[in-house]
Formats: sequence, C-alpha cells, structure tokens
Amino acid sequence: MSSHFTSIHSAPRSRMTVALLGLCFLAAGWPERSEAQKQMYRWVDEQGEVQYTDHPPPAQLGQGHTRLNEVGVRTETIPPPPTEDELRQAKEQERLQAETARRIAQQKAADQALLQTYRTLDDLLLAGKGRIAAIETPIQARREVMRPEQERLVTLHAEKAALERAGKAVPASLADSIAQSEKRLRESYTFILEQTLKKGPVRQEFAQSAERYRLLKKLPAPTPPETVDLVPNDLVSCQGAEQCGQYWQQAMNYFRAHSDPKDEIAGPGFLMSLRKDEREDRRLALAWIQNSAAEPVYLYFDLNCRDRLTAKSCSTEQDQRIRDGFRAAVAR
Repeated sequence: MSSHFTSIHSAPRSRMTVALLGLCFLAAGWPERSEAQKQMYRWVDEQGEVQYTDHPPPAQLGQGHTRLNEVGVRTETIPPPPTEDELRQAKEQERLQAETARRIAQQKAADQALLQTYRTLDDLLLAGKGRIAAIETPIQARREVMRPEQERLVTLHAEKAALERAGKAVPASLADSIAQSEKRLRESYTFILEQTLKKGPVRQEFAQSAERYRLLKKLPAPTPPETVDLVPNDLVSCQGAEQCGQYWQQAMNYFRAHSDPKDEIAGPGFLMSLRKDEREDRRLALAWIQNSAAEPVYLYFDLNCRDRLTAKSCSTEQDQRIRDGFRAAVAR
C-alpha cells in the first residue's frame, strides 16, 4: 500500500467525510499503525485544490496546512510563512509602536520637569517675563548708544541743507560722514531686529508650557484665549524687488503720515524724524534691513518716546496703536 494518501482533486472534503474514511479504513482491518503514521495533512495546492496526504505539503508551495488525526479531527493548524509585504508591514508597525512609546516617555519626562521647575502658574509666567526682559535689556542699551548718533546725523544733515541753500557744494567729507552715520544706525537697527525676532519663539515656548501646566494641574483656561505673534506688528518682511519696492513705498507713506516733514531725514533705505520739547524726546525711524541677497528683506518701524526729566518711556496708547498698525498698512 502507498505510504501516503492519493491527492483528492474533486471538491474539498469535510471533516466528517475524512472521519468516516478513517473509520472505514479501521473497519476494513488495516493493521495497527504507529502514532507518526496516523498523522494526516490537509492543504491547498498551487491550483487551489484541497489535498489530503499523510505527509506535510511541499515547502516550496509556501502554503499553510492543517494536521489531522487518524479519524480526521484537526489537531494543529500551521499558517503559511509571511510574505515580504507582510514582513515590511510588521516591521513598520513595530517602528511606529516604538516611536509612540518614545514620545510618551519623552512627554512624561517633560511634564515631570515642568511640575518640578515651577511651583505655581504665576512662577512659570514670571519666568517667561524674565526671559523677555533679558532680550529687551541689550535692545535698550543699544538705543542709548544710538541717541547721540541720531543727533549727530541731524546735525550733519542740517549742515548739508545749509550749504545747499547757499548754493555751495557739499564737501565729500561731509557726505561720507552722513553715509557712515546712516550705516551705523542701520547696523544698530539690524541688531535690534535680531533681538526682537527672538521674543516670538520665547513667548510661544512659555505659552505652550503654561497651557500644558494648566492641563496637568487642572486649572481653567485663560479668558480670552492667549495669542502669540511670532513677528511683531512693527515689522514686515518681503521678498523680490517688486513686492519689496511696493512695501517700501507703503511703509514710507505710513511713516510720513505720523511724522512732521520738516523733521524728516532721508537716506538710502532709511528715514528718521526726531522731535524734542521741554518734556519729551520722541523718535521715529524706518529702516530697510537685509543681511544677504538670499535672505528676506525686513522693514522695521521704530517709534519710541523718552521723558527728558525721568529718562523713562513716555509712549502712549496712541503710540502703541501706531506701531500695531504698521504691518496691516504695509502688507495690505
């Protein structure tokens, strides 16, 4: 007798059919077989037809199979080996699970650090104000350095205007002094711009920390909701000659709408207006700032007022509205 059952190609046999076959074989007086010989296998060949054999299916088929006992009862199911696509999907799933676990652990550590660093929300908000103050300090120091330079430029322009009214030529030394003074002021405004741009990310960082802190402590959200501008309203960026030319013209119009033409000093990419009285020293400036041709152009509008008696800021709510209106007026 053959060592294996012949393949069955007609229709898939049910478990009961196989069981009946096994009983029939036993009733027919088949000799007693060892436990290994009693194993049967049900599998599907490459043509999709069900096969019953007493040996496992050929490995090259890559198919799963079912192991049956001598009466056709299933004892074990062996799945087919995974495909390359299934292996890739499993690997990607493992990567995503590992990444999720990493982020959860990272967030947990950040939350613990946040709660350990600040006892209260007020402590956190005060720390944010301290970071902003640390950025503002060198800005104010630079403004103090700029004041005598601005006054010097006013004097130089007055000398130039007097010579022109008298019909006299402007000496090259005077023109060079004016150009150098304007250059130093633009460099100072570049420094102020760089420092100012640091404030937005700091405000955003502490706003996000405050939001997370409220969530962890179950504190109510602020009313109205806090908003953070990464770029202040007295600053506009542009790219390309056409856009920047248009913006610059609109920026000059806005500057002149809030200054006295008699006090205006104009140079390449630079406007300034100084006005002093017994109490106030009010200064208005507009600067075109670009570090390199590959970087965007920034148009910076500067309005500040200092009390001449106390040396403290005397900016009003109206001044703040003028600053806040610059971007909307230029980039409309």
